[in-house]
Amino acid sequence: MGMTPYAAIAALLCSAAAHAAVPLPPIGKWGLDQQPDKCVLEHSFGAEGAERKLAIIPHPGLNTELLLVLPPDVPIAKGKSDGKVVLLPSGKSYSESVETIDLGGGISAFSMRIDPAALEVLPTETQMDVSIKSGVDLSLTLPTMKAATSALETCLQDMAARMGVAPGVIRNRQINRASRAKQLDHIGYDAYPDGAEGASGEATSLLTIGTDGKVTDCRITKSSGNAALDERSCQLQMRFRFPPEHDASGKAVTSWTFGAMIWHGR
Repeated sequence: MGMTPYAAIAALLCSAAAHAAVPLPPIGKWGLDQQPDKCVLEHSFGAEGAERKLAIIPHPGLNTELLLVLPPDVPIAKGKSDGKVVLLPSGKSYSESVETIDLGGGISAFSMRIDPAALEVLPTETQMDVSIKSGVDLSLTLPTMKAATSALETCLQDMAARMGVAPGVIRNRQINRASRAKQLDHIGYDAYPDGAEGASGEATSLLTIGTDGKVTDCRITKSSGNAALDERSCQLQMRFRFPPEHDASGKAVTSWTFGAMIWHGR
């Protein structure tokens, strides 16, 4: 007895789904772009002329940004959407909001910021599956991840050294929601400085964390474009408290992390 029309359709859909996530092969080698305030690991996948590009941008202590650039002829829905990234063979998955970024020249990209601890998993991964509700579903074959992430770590340490940070003590853990909520309690609703005159912007800073978890120093690494906002950003973050870092013997040690304050003019 043959299949019913519904069973045939279901079988066809299952077959299509089974072949929908064929991993795209890598093109060439990993590239590393060492900028003054960031390190960008990038690679192309697929076929020449229609390649997909992936950039991995660590923001230590904050998140790991994944930037996915599609060919110009692929339509990209603007705004925000939901996305999911799965790393294989570990099976680690990250579900976060995805934002469309205009790179200029008619080229757009999807930006997704995941747990910074993903960098600790990447060296042994061989595949990345990306699914975005606005219409993207693809799989990428990740080549030579151990060497690539080692080069990325070296770049991050060099960047830290230029900022006066000792190697190996940059915090690379995302602050959990409870700790973040406690930090935000120190900000208050009257945080916007009077001298900013309605300006908006994002100030990124390097925070020194003492052995008791208190912030002992704050340096602006990327200005918001407004001196009053930058100054207020450090004033507020100096009130934050973090779980102290410890060395291999269990002794509390000084550590560093990056912070960001986003301001909206009123």
